[in-house]
Amino acid sequence: MTDSDNKRLLAALAANLQAEMEGHYTYSALAKRENDPQRRNAFRGLAAAEKHHAGLWAGRILELGGQVPQYTGSESGQAESLATRIGGADLALRRLEIDEGRDIAKYGKQLKALGDEPSIAILKEVIADEREHYQTLGNLIRSRRPLPAMSPEQAQEELDSLLNARKKVIRKRQVGLAMPSTA
Repeated sequence: MTDSDNKRLLAALAANLQAEMEGHYTYSALAKRENDPQRRNAFRGLAAAEKHHAGLWAGRILELGGQVPQYTGSESGQAESLATRIGGADLALRRLEIDEGRDIAKYGKQLKALGDEPSIAILKEVIADEREHYQTLGNLIRSRRPLPAMSPEQAQEELDSLLNARKKVIRKRQVGLAMPSTA
C-alpha cells in the first residue's frame, strides 16, 4: 500500500469513527431523555453498539500506524438538532432511521473502495449491525414497544452476551487473517 493509499484509508476510517461516535452520543442523549424503560434500553443498546463500532475503527487506525482522532462533535450528538427540538422524538427517530440507511450505503461503497481486507471485515460487521439499527428504529417509530419487557439488568446481560459473542467472532477473524497462506 502506498503512502497516499494509506493516508486515504486512514482518513476514511477516521471519518467512520467520527460518525459512529456521533451516533453513540446521539443515542445516549436520547436514552437519558426517555421515560419508557424499554425504549431507554433500546437507545442504550444502540449507543453501545455505535461505541463498539468506533472502537473497531480506532483499533484499525492504530494497526495502520495512525493516531486515533478525538471526537469533534457535540456531546449530545444530533439529539439537540433543530429537527429534534421542533419535531420531537418521532421526527428525530425518522431522521435517525434515514441516517442509518445512508450509513449502510456509505459503508457498502467503502467495501469496494477501501481495498484493505481487515477494514472490509470490520465493514461487514458494521453493516450488519447498522441494518439491525435501522430495523430497531423502525420498530421504535411504529410500535413504540420494540422490546419484550425486561429489567435493566436483564437488558445489560443480553447486551453483554451479544458483545462477547461479537468479540469471539472478531478474534477468530483476526486469527484467520494472521495465519500464513498455504498457497
